[in-house]
Amino acid sequence: FGHMAICKKYGGTVTRAGILLMVFTPMPYADTTSAWGFRERYKRLAVGFGGMYVEMFLAALAAVVWAKSGGGIVSDLAYNAMLVGSISTLVFNLNPLLRFDGYFILTDLSGIANLYQRSLKQLGYLWEKYLFGLKRELSPANDRAEAWVLALYGVFGGVYRFALFASILFFVWDRFLLLGVIMGLICLVAWVVKPSFKLVKYLGSSPKLHLRRAKAVGIVVGLAVALIFALRWIPLPQSIRAPGILEAQRYATLSSASSGRIVEFLSEPGALVKAGQALARMEDRELELSLREMEAQLVEGRARVRQALADNPSSRQVLAGYLNALEERAAELKEREKGLIVRAPIDGFWIAPDIEEAIGVWLPRGTSMGEVLDTSVFEFRVQVPVDRVSQIVSASNGPAVVRLDGQPWTRLDVGDRILVAAAPEAAPREGDGDSQPSFEFRGTVEKDEEATLLHGLAGQIRFELPAQSIWQQGKRMWRQFLEKRESASSL
Repeated sequence: FGHMAICKKYGGTVTRAGILLMVFTPMPYADTTSAWGFRERYKRLAVGFGGMYVEMFLAALAAVVWAKSGGGIVSDLAYNAMLVGSISTLVFNLNPLLRFDGYFILTDLSGIANLYQRSLKQLGYLWEKYLFGLKRELSPANDRAEAWVLALYGVFGGVYRFALFASILFFVWDRFLLLGVIMGLICLVAWVVKPSFKLVKYLGSSPKLHLRRAKAVGIVVGLAVALIFALRWIPLPQSIRAPGILEAQRYATLSSASSGRIVEFLSEPGALVKAGQALARMEDRELELSLREMEAQLVEGRARVRQALADNPSSRQVLAGYLNALEERAAELKEREKGLIVRAPIDGFWIAPDIEEAIGVWLPRGTSMGEVLDTSVFEFRVQVPVDRVSQIVSASNGPAVVRLDGQPWTRLDVGDRILVAAAPEAAPREGDGDSQPSFEFRGTVEKDEEATLLHGLAGQIRFELPAQSIWQQGKRMWRQFLEKRESASSL
């Protein structure tokens, strides 16, 4: 709508608009070809940016709604609209390597018409001139700067398109196997069979090569053999990454053992405390009254037992049972009274954000009052799906490095490691289906003076794997893909 509105504002016409499906996702489109007839460049650029104007504006509105809403369907819709209208717009629409809005904006700004086609011709020219030695071929570029732009665009555009379509292919393959096979065959024909046929035809019948045909064939065969050798036998470094959480190895959640109101702090939040040290004092007036009443009942009960010994010995056993029940109830109340003093369960720092605001507030029994962290040793924890356990086990003894979010300069080496079965989660959410079993990897993190280690920081761990050729890595990834499908189908 943004493209159409701006195009019509400047006198253009829009003959077609509608919805197309891209990877089973509805995508709106509009034909604003008439905008290329505008003389002023700013008008053409305005039409090119028209969709992004609208999407960024809607993303800003959605961000406000998401920030102000408290969860639920409205918050979820606003969050998705915010991401699609901002990040997705910039990554795809503004990306000049795809033939979307960014491509046409770049061609208009650079003044290079048919950028994609001319970049392919420039790569062909470089191939023929520097590999086959055809010195008389003419470059499609008008000057040296344009030649560099065309060559770089051709290389980066080709690599990006291949990576994008390969990711789409694997996405479809993972969810719709039959359709993925069909798409894979189409890609095989488009990327391998058809170019190979054109190359053979070019080498065999192109008049440009009539004096250098043998040299060209030898170069192509040599490059093909070198490529096969490199893919099959030359080892390349590889690694796997996994997100995780940095946590103190020893920590304890602090909670109130009794209900009551906090009346004072006996230790400052954030301070280093010892196990058993008093941190806060709570107050419960009802508990105090219950204790006084119970003490009075105990005095009365003991007096009645002594009187029964002299007057009615037969009732002594009944009164003794009654007295025992009172003493048990009194012990329970005294234990609750002792719980009004909150104490540190372990040595460490008492971390309790905003706990000062709880002064005078009634806290039910079991309310969290922060955590006590022993910051002498930190460990990085990673939830490992069952289909990646073999990878983690094979790499667990090799080099591993942790990078923390917000601290890209950090490189924390991982020391002692352990792989354990993760605790089963609560019942899966509706619509999630059967959850796969998982394991938990734990590795102690060696401290770095430049890094700030905090309990609960997110980050990524990178495991270095033994070097393998691209063929071996691809075969392993394919085997893991099939195992993942088999495990999913069995569930």
